[in-house]
Amino acid sequence: MLDKIAPFIGAILIIFGGLLAFAGAKFLFQLVAVLVAAIISAFLFFTAYNLFIPQDKVSTTLVVIVIIVCALIGLAVAFFTYKFTKAWAIPLVAAVAGGMLGLVFFKLVGVKNGYVTILGAVLGAIGGGFLGKKFNSLVRIVGTAFIGSWFIIRGIGMYAGGYPSETDVIKNGVHANTGGAFWYYFAGLIVLVIVGSAVQFRLFRDEGKDEEDAFAGEDEGRTCGCF
Repeated sequence: MLDKIAPFIGAILIIFGGLLAFAGAKFLFQLVAVLVAAIISAFLFFTAYNLFIPQDKVSTTLVVIVIIVCALIGLAVAFFTYKFTKAWAIPLVAAVAGGMLGLVFFKLVGVKNGYVTILGAVLGAIGGGFLGKKFNSLVRIVGTAFIGSWFIIRGIGMYAGGYPSETDVIKNGVHANTGGAFWYYFAGLIVLVIVGSAVQFRLFRDEGKDEEDAFAGEDEGRTCGCF
C-alpha cells in the first residue's frame, strides 16, 4: 500500500524541497510551519499505520482517511506553535542542517559505530543552532538550501530508485547496500546546495535588513552635529 503512495510523497518532497532550497530565506517562517506540520503528520501516520491499523483490513480509503486526519492534526499543531516557530526558526533550521552535516561527515570519514555517528549528528545540531543565532542571514540561506536540497534528492530517489537507506548508512557506512548510488545522490545534493545558495544570495541578499535602521543611522548622524 505504501508503494502506491510513494510517488505522491516523492512529488511533495520535490516541490517543498524546491521552495526551501531556492526561496527558503524569503518564506522561511511559513515553510518551517509547513515542515512542522509535515513531520508531525508523517509521524502520526506511520505510527497509526504500523501500530493501530490491522494489516488484513488495510484499504486505500482507510489509508486516505488516516492521512487526512493526521494532516489536520499536524496543521493544527503548526498553527498553535507559529509564534514559537518565528522566534526559533533560524536556529532550528541551522540545527537540523548541522545534524545532517554531522551525520554525513562522520560516515564519509569511515566511522562505522552507530553511537559515534549519532553523537556526531547531535554535536552538529548543537553547533548549527549556535551558528544560527550568531550568523542569522548566512545560515538562513545556506541552511534552507541544504535542507531543501536533501528533500529534493530524497524525492527523486523515490522515482529513480537506488536511494541508500539512511538506517543502513548510519549503521554500516556509505557502502552499505548502496551499490554506489550514494555518491551520485551525494554529488547531486552538493550541486543543489551550491546552486540554491547562490540563487538565494542573489535574490535575497538584503532580506531581513531593517529599513528603519537606515533612518536610525541618519538620526544618529544628526545627533553628532548635523542638525
